[in-house]
Amino acid sequence: MRAPRPSSPAAPTALDWGGLAVLLLAATALRVFALDLGLPHLRARPDEFPILERTVEAAQGRFDFDWGVYPPAYLYLHWLWGELWVHVGAAFGLLPTSDYVALWRDDAPRLYPIQRALSALCGVATVALAGIAAWRRLGRAAAASVAAWLALCFLHARDSHAIKPDALLALVALAVVVLSARLARAPSL
Repeated sequence: MRAPRPSSPAAPTALDWGGLAVLLLAATALRVFALDLGLPHLRARPDEFPILERTVEAAQGRFDFDWGVYPPAYLYLHWLWGELWVHVGAAFGLLPTSDYVALWRDDAPRLYPIQRALSALCGVATVALAGIAAWRRLGRAAAASVAAWLALCFLHARDSHAIKPDALLALVALAVVVLSARLARAPSL
């Protein structure tokens, strides 16, 4: 027997969207302020150097990493993200070359903030998804609490500015839970 569905919360107002925007700005600030942490020392965060080495292998056409620490799809994602932003940076004169491998060889510290930005973006997206999902199911107060808690959460912010899969995993896990809950409420099931 299905539990009764709670009444839907009122549609978000401009003030609600403004509040979410403020929380997302706070989340963004906390996740991007340390993108250059430890640089120019490449091993300040021990997981990052081997991940970037694998992205360089992919850029050189070697896709069988023979390395089981992180899933290959995660490494490919970082390689493609890096390639994209190295080309954009070179096109705007922010980077000396659009060659990913050459940038790694000649000026590796410049790749770190680019790659860390992917984790930061995933972290901010997780805050947004959590706030919106809570709003739809639980209302304004819960949405504000959830988004504020996650935006200001030390561990989530810390892991969202490092080259490691934690922020991406949090985003994907939350998306799966949200979609699963939606499917569970579907009348066809």
